[in-house]
Amino acid sequence: MFKIARLEIRKSRKKYTKTFIPIILIFIILAILSSHYSTTTGVKSDYMLYTIATPYKIDDPHFVRYRMTANEAMPYLKSGDIDIALDGRPPYMILGGTKKSLAAADELLKLIEDLFESELHKRYGINAFPVFVKAEYLKRELVYQLDLQKANKKAESVDKEEIEKKETKTEKEMREEIAKETVKERTAIDGDTATGFVKTKTEYEYTTPDDFHPPSLLEKLIYAFFFIIPSYFAIQVFSASLIEDRIAKRIDLLLSTPISESDFLLGKLIPYILFSLIAVVSVSMIFRESIISVIFVFPVIIFFASLQMFLALISRSYRETTFLMIVSSLIVTAYIFIPSVFAGTIPVSKVSPITLMLAMFEGESIGIKDYIFSTFQFYAMAFVLVFMSSKALNPEIMHSAADLHHRILMTVQRAVRRDYHAFFASIASIPFIFMVEFLLLSILFIMPPEQSIPIFLAVVAFVEEVFKGTVVFAAYRNGAPLYKSAVFCSLGFFMGEKLIVILNIATQYNTILFAQYYVLPLLIHLTTMLVFALILRRSFAAALAVSSLLHFIYNYAVVILL
Repeated sequence: MFKIARLEIRKSRKKYTKTFIPIILIFIILAILSSHYSTTTGVKSDYMLYTIATPYKIDDPHFVRYRMTANEAMPYLKSGDIDIALDGRPPYMILGGTKKSLAAADELLKLIEDLFESELHKRYGINAFPVFVKAEYLKRELVYQLDLQKANKKAESVDKEEIEKKETKTEKEMREEIAKETVKERTAIDGDTATGFVKTKTEYEYTTPDDFHPPSLLEKLIYAFFFIIPSYFAIQVFSASLIEDRIAKRIDLLLSTPISESDFLLGKLIPYILFSLIAVVSVSMIFRESIISVIFVFPVIIFFASLQMFLALISRSYRETTFLMIVSSLIVTAYIFIPSVFAGTIPVSKVSPITLMLAMFEGESIGIKDYIFSTFQFYAMAFVLVFMSSKALNPEIMHSAADLHHRILMTVQRAVRRDYHAFFASIASIPFIFMVEFLLLSILFIMPPEQSIPIFLAVVAFVEEVFKGTVVFAAYRNGAPLYKSAVFCSLGFFMGEKLIVILNIATQYNTILFAQYYVLPLLIHLTTMLVFALILRRSFAAALAVSSLLHFIYNYAVVILL
């Protein structure tokens, strides 16, 4: 395995000349520094955008100031060389008559308002209520099962407890507590005039009701991208190297040696996994975050790498590989980032390790149960994909001209050779089914419930029957007893669902797969698979359609009865 890793490193070195590698490193360093600078200082595309004529000092980067009176600035206002003039006691504004001057007036009014609030806070602090307010964020109690009455009662009791706690404090105690909070002020003044509009940059926890905004989830997602994207590039290079070896038939030569398929795949993967981990640690150090973030990104890296590995081995050409990689990258990215948008609102948000990583950055404690819930499926899918990739390391599959679904079926056939193999294969398919179902949950938010729920249940039934039917069909093609394979597949899928419930790893999944029931799921799995086996000898498509229809009817009936 390590010999293959060394060969892969040597191969990567030969792709780039000695003069090209320093150039790549320089561009990487510049990209990292520019990203860090832009995220810490903000975007400055609107700096020095407006021109203003005034004898007063204007300390704001949006304005370019010309020191002159309003009368002196009139010709320039008419010609449009100056956007706005500020003069007089009390000050008054003269606009240039253009849309840009109107925007400059709005920006100047905002500056004056900020200066007023800053001075007000400096003198009176929180005693200037209701001009200043302070937001206190309470931890949301997540409800896993749909019991709105209990949830509302619990929320009311929590609100009453918070009110009682606040009422126990006297006004004097509140003021003493506020006085202990630090207020950092930084003022930049140059010696131009005693009276000026100097912006005081004050950092405090209080804000006005007009300027109050809840924490932005978009900023968190952009922040998380820096931890994931470098690994994506490394994995793309890995998959490109793998398909290059496959098309050049170097893999065929290596497989003729005593090395095993798993050692070959892991040996090629190790250098890129190490590079990805180094990139995550580097990003953590740049943004001054804990390197513990590696444990949240690592399962995503190995899952994405194993998925790209499998696609590189079963694709026919560079073009098909590129298409599959782009589609898979979009799906995986959506799966790990979209749940983060709903962080703290629904239990499903914890299905992504990125949600936990962002919560850790906010100072929240992460339990081992939450970590297992978020990462177990990624580890499981990565293990299955590596195993399937080892089965795809076969000249008949790698160099086959058949369609994609035929090549996938050929790979599954090499893994499911006996009837009892269908039991374990159906269990291994559950994490992939969960992933597809959570992606389909977005339908529930963009369509009316009367339309989205039937569509969701129909697609879920079809996806489950596709995975189970493929397993049974693969066993049947290898000569295994058809009906025994169907029974083993049904039992495996049922046992996999119940194992999740017994271990209490994914309580949130119960409603989605109706796993809280015991007898009914077993009956429907057995029925659909036996019907599938009955019709399979005539047509795979017809068997899949009938079993999916029966499964949909069952799902819809259960939802109606809930």
